[in-house]
Amino acid sequence: MEWKSRVVVGLSGPLAAGKTTAAQVLQSTGLHYARYSMVVEESVRRAGREPSRKALQEEGSRLHKRKGQRWLGAQLLQKLPRDGSYVIDGLRFPEDHAFLAETFGPAFIHVHISAPVGQRKQRYMERGGTELEFDEAETHDVESLVWKLEGLAKFVLTNDGTFDDFISSIRRLLNSSDGVPCQLQ
Repeated sequence: MEWKSRVVVGLSGPLAAGKTTAAQVLQSTGLHYARYSMVVEESVRRAGREPSRKALQEEGSRLHKRKGQRWLGAQLLQKLPRDGSYVIDGLRFPEDHAFLAETFGPAFIHVHISAPVGQRKQRYMERGGTELEFDEAETHDVESLVWKLEGLAKFVLTNDGTFDDFISSIRRLLNSSDGVPCQLQ
């Protein structure tokens, strides 16, 4: 019964595809927001380091190898209210999908967001990054299995148009009969 009264949307996709933008739209409908990198960022800060993308990726890789994605997922869920619906940003590994599917059953809806590499690189640079930083981040270990998540997702959104087009595609997902329940709008 608990699964029927909630929705847990998990967002995956490559760097700068639009995951956080989608999460913000979903959060505005009343879902509680969390992202995997919240746990990683806390770990980086506890070590006295600044949470740059590089530091987050290094720590994310270390946590993945030493403690595993299920541990990371469990730590993330502790940051959320026990009840309610969630949007969880930043699934990076198939284990993230498996953990959420096992934890939330049919309440879990996995959405993978894709976008052409040229557009993603441009977005990254518009946010203040460099082309070299994008290329290094894109090839880091923690990004290496993101492509596998597309095949696990219930929905795949392609973010290759305008910002308004992307927001419209998220809203269509919200309104679809097999997507996020309409009462969350």
